[in-house]
Amino acid sequence: MRIAAVIVFLAGLASALVYGQAEVLEEQSPYHVERSWPAYFQEHKKLFTEKSGTYRAGEHRVWTVHVPGGWIGNSTIIEGEDGLIVYDTSVNVQAGEHIAREIRKISDKPIKAIFYSHHHTDHYNGTSALVSQAQVDRGEVQIYAWENFERELAQEFGAFLPRQLMGAFYYGPDLLGKDEQHYHGCCAPNILGGAPGYIRPTHTMDQDMSLQIAGVNLEVIYTGGEAISEFGLYLPDMNLMIMGDEFFYALANVHSIRGSKPRPPQNYIRALDRVRDIKPDWLLGSHIMPMGDAAEIQRAVTVSRDAI
Repeated sequence: MRIAAVIVFLAGLASALVYGQAEVLEEQSPYHVERSWPAYFQEHKKLFTEKSGTYRAGEHRVWTVHVPGGWIGNSTIIEGEDGLIVYDTSVNVQAGEHIAREIRKISDKPIKAIFYSHHHTDHYNGTSALVSQAQVDRGEVQIYAWENFERELAQEFGAFLPRQLMGAFYYGPDLLGKDEQHYHGCCAPNILGGAPGYIRPTHTMDQDMSLQIAGVNLEVIYTGGEAISEFGLYLPDMNLMIMGDEFFYALANVHSIRGSKPRPPQNYIRALDRVRDIKPDWLLGSHIMPMGDAAEIQRAVTVSRDAI
């Protein structure tokens, strides 16, 4: 399946073309526009620049690789008795290579399982930097996704891709000079480009379930907010929740500027209510640093839920 490769290639090509045109337009323009951003916006930027790195969830053997190598899409690493579990592999092979290096600083145990939280490109495209297709074919690594993962991937990033690329440029980063101090694109300095490293799932799920992998107890919880294929993982022995894209530092994109499929608000609300009901001590996600204050988690998740 080469859908992911086509997506990344077209996105990188379009970005390069538009940026080249932007430089020409900037040289020809008789107007000077002085741009500025409020202080809180610049502070928000630091969450994905200065604060990128690998963070451990307290004393638990769980880590988030946050903005890997400057690329969009975190990866969460769980160390079990005889192996590792990875939740999301980021946006491309380059990000995946960064994640792989961080993993080897943590443990030399083999990766036993990978979970794709949902079908958006920044969650599954670094896989081949972590494991090989041969390992997957031999059954050494299991890859899990929701049952509609590939169907949604083919639709949203197949037929809808040209519209999404056009919409992405409305954000404006490719129309600004490289040296300008600006920040766009949600959750990382680097969004488009890089080589794809997608490996297809070996297992799909269609209902909540309990699993034990490498001695770690996991509860799979369907959420379906940011994407209709999305699910989270709850680790009951640690009272730790991993939420993918269902919680951000800012209000979720119920309908994104780039023109993605609308996200049902009730699904976001259901996902956040699950967190409120569980009352985790730790909350991790694919675009946030680990949160380890139970009261603050409840407050932040409730604010997000009520805003949606």
